[in-house]
Amino acid sequence: HVLYLEAENYFYPQLTGREFLDITPGKNNKFNADELAKLFRLNLDELVDTYSTGMKKKLIMLFLLKTNKPIIILDEPFNGLDLETHQLLEIILKELKKQNKIIIVTSHIIEPLAVICDSILFLNEGSESIGRRDQETDGEQ
Repeated sequence: HVLYLEAENYFYPQLTGREFLDITPGKNNKFNADELAKLFRLNLDELVDTYSTGMKKKLIMLFLLKTNKPIIILDEPFNGLDLETHQLLEIILKELKKQNKIIIVTSHIIEPLAVICDSILFLNEGSESIGRRDQETDGEQ
């Protein structure tokens, strides 16, 4: 029930993006790889080994949408994204949130978290240092 995506994901270099998605188990009946690839401007018929870092992130976003897990843990999902893909990821995460998915994001990039997260926990050397963002909305500091 849990999908965990690392900051750096491994891909079999001799697979195309389409082949990677074809071997990915998924339960999302609404998933349309070609339609989403067009939206993401991603050529699924190229070898993954030729993809840039940003293109690999786009492929991982398609993987995320295909698997349709209820709990999603993302490690540094905004790293390596251009502005357009960054905005697209924010839209996707907001949409998943509307679907009542539980999404946990670790990131050093704070700006998008302020827009998409219900709660933000800041850690400093393994300890909570600033507090939770959701407490601020409840009038607590």
